[in-house]
Amino acid sequence: MPRKDVRKRSVALRRTFRQEAVSARHTGALDEFRAFSREALANAALDEYERGLVLLSIDEVLTATVESGLPRGLEAQIRLVIDINDVRVRIMIEDSETRFENHMDGEDFTQQREDAGRREVDVVFLNSIMDEVTYTFQKGLQNRLVMTKFIAGGT
Repeated sequence: MPRKDVRKRSVALRRTFRQEAVSARHTGALDEFRAFSREALANAALDEYERGLVLLSIDEVLTATVESGLPRGLEAQIRLVIDINDVRVRIMIEDSETRFENHMDGEDFTQQREDAGRREVDVVFLNSIMDEVTYTFQKGLQNRLVMTKFIAGGT
């Protein structure tokens, strides 16, 4: 009787941890998002230094998002998703505010540009920490930032 060729198949399972937090835009939400981020990133195979930089990136974006929207009375919600596997850490930040009307004249623009208290996301800073940064904005539909950090030695 011929022998059956039985080969072991190796199945590559990738374990993913995905956590999500949603909050209305208010300054108290920053502390909630910071605690959530620290807890979620504890599952990532990042060294302490890299974890700190990723946390700093998340905080930079969330702080700018919250602080820039408050003076204009925007009641938007912010959604933070942290998705981790053995290859990468992916951070998605969505702002439900998708309508930005620009009614500035030259004088308003100059005042805004020179306002030392104005918060903006420093894209160069984010790019220096994260491996991929993608911002998608479609007026009335979507306002999303996705940042990815690949894990050294990830398979």
